[in-house]
Amino acid sequence: STAAFLLERGASPDQERAQPALMCAASVAEDDPAGARLLLKHRAAVDARAALQRTALMAAALGGHARIVEALLAAGASPDLADHRGTTALMEGARSGSVAVIHALGRRKADPDREDANGRTALVIACQSRHASEEAVRALLSLGADRARADADGPRSPMPARRARRHRCRDRSIAAPSSGPGRRS
Repeated sequence: STAAFLLERGASPDQERAQPALMCAASVAEDDPAGARLLLKHRAAVDARAALQRTALMAAALGGHARIVEALLAAGASPDLADHRGTTALMEGARSGSVAVIHALGRRKADPDREDANGRTALVIACQSRHASEEAVRALLSLGADRARADADGPRSPMPARRARRHRCRDRSIAAPSSGPGRRS
């Protein structure tokens, strides 16, 4: 590929005042980690920040790209970095509804109860997302997400549950799992 040709001849994957190449590789339409691995092999900064302080891990999580998320985490990406609005990769994974992304971030101890600038946790975001399923909500609960905090919507939420089209966390049929490998105590 052109990227491999340039990188093998000394091109830098990180340019000052430019979108990090790793962000582009993580934002592709397909969940193919080859581009991200190539850039990481040539020392791309795994936690480089793009516009609005977003990282490649956040972009991959929002795209539901579990294989890219795994590659970035294996290279040392920080799962709890937040963008300018306090959004983390776990929140983006919850928004995408990708259970595999949620579990990958959970294995790296991403904080399920961290709040964004609107006071929403990953669980609230999953409950309000049209892309997230009950399985995604259960995956967050298995990580130890505090259901009581989700029921509150977040004190600064711009879209409280009473106005949301769906809010699975209020559905009592979604019970927290009794135990699990990622469950926090």
